[in-house]
Parts: sequence; structure tokens; C-alpha cells
Amino acid sequence: MGLLVRNLCVIAALSFPCAGAQKSSVIVEKQILPLLEERCAKCHAGSEPAAKLDVRTRAALVKGGVTGPAIVPGSAEKSLLYQRVKAGEMPLGGPPLPAAEVEKIRDWIERGAPAMDADTLAAAPPGISPRDREHWAFQTPGRPRVPKTRSSAGVRTPIDAFLLATLERNKLSFSPQADRVILMRRAYFDLIGLPPTPQEVDEFLADTSADSYELRRALGEALARCRRLCRLGRRRGRRCGTS
Repeated sequence: MGLLVRNLCVIAALSFPCAGAQKSSVIVEKQILPLLEERCAKCHAGSEPAAKLDVRTRAALVKGGVTGPAIVPGSAEKSLLYQRVKAGEMPLGGPPLPAAEVEKIRDWIERGAPAMDADTLAAAPPGISPRDREHWAFQTPGRPRVPKTRSSAGVRTPIDAFLLATLERNKLSFSPQADRVILMRRAYFDLIGLPPTPQEVDEFLADTSADSYELRRALGEALARCRRLCRLGRRRGRRCGTS
């Protein structure tokens, strides 16, 4: 009976780690890996890490790189990672780690390099870290709130509001609205690289039917003439090339 009770106590002790063990397991997630990612991941991360060593997970550290495992759980002195940071050889080209951070790495390795879920980490290949996930490219697209502006002049669309809000923060504002002739010249230079003829300008200005700033119908007709000129130029170019 006594032997049975003793065996049950041993099983219980192994099944429920003490608070100190749980605390040391948190160290790698909260202190060690963020430290290595900040100071070492510039070279030792990504698809082609230096010396094939990725420092972003415990599994990658145990696997190591071209010179062997980076850590030997339970022995800091045998761990290349600790040897390099202790000697000031890592981070390469940067300031050496403070003594307190080196001691954290040594203590973690001496404790067996515990992790919150060592089995999962050991089975998973190095991937994108939580910090990487904070990059805007990994965020779900959302509709931002349209900012309020001190002035409403020139704000015709939500995009205008974003632009003007940025300008106002820099004590700037929109440039004056372009007149009809400037709009036409911009369109012609953009499409064919040449200004409109005086006749085309007169025809454009004579059309007063468009009452909006965009002058969609009148400007549309001018652009249509530009496109016709472009097609005519391409045809003549092809004829010259074959003659």
C-alpha cells in the first residue's frame, strides 16, 4: 500500500509541474525569443538565414545551423549560442548583449530550455513570428473612418478628405483648382505628348454644356480626339515601317 501511494505521488509530481517550472517555461516566450528576434533575427531568420540558423523558435535553436545545434538544453557552456553571446561575437556587427541578457540566456539553457509547448515547437518548422503578423500586409482589410477636416474646400470624395487631413497636419492645403484650358493641356500632354491646337482649345472652351468641375462631356470629346490621333499615328508608323 505504501509503495502504491509513493508511486502515485511521483506520477502526480510529474504530471503537474511546480510553479517554478511554469515560470521558467514562460521565460522563453516572453523574454528569450523576443530578445533573439530583436537582436539576432536580422541575420538569422527568413528563408535563407545566415549559417542556416533561425533563432525565432526553440525548435530551430535546437536544430541549429551549419556548425551544429545552437543550444544544448541543460548545458549553457556546451551551447554555441551562449558561447558566442558571452564572447561578444554575436550579434555580428552590432553591440554585444548586456550582461543581464546574457545571463538570461544562460539561465534558460541551464534549466533545459523550457518552452510553453516544447513538443509543438519541436515539430513545427520555423515560420512567421507574432511580430511579423503585426505587419500591415497580414491585417484584414477594413474601411477606415473618413477623417474630419478644418476646411471643406476641394473635398468632393472621401479620398480628398484623407489627402486634405494630411496636408492640414503639415499646415498645407490643396492647390487652386485648375481651369479648363489647363485640364485640356494636361490631358493632351499625358496622352500624345503634344499640346492641343488653338482650334481644339476654342472648341473645348465654346462647349458650356458641362456644368461640373470635371467637365466630363467636353473633356471626354477632347480625349476622344486624342485617341483618334494616337490610332492615326500608329497606322502611319506601321506604313512607314513597311515601305
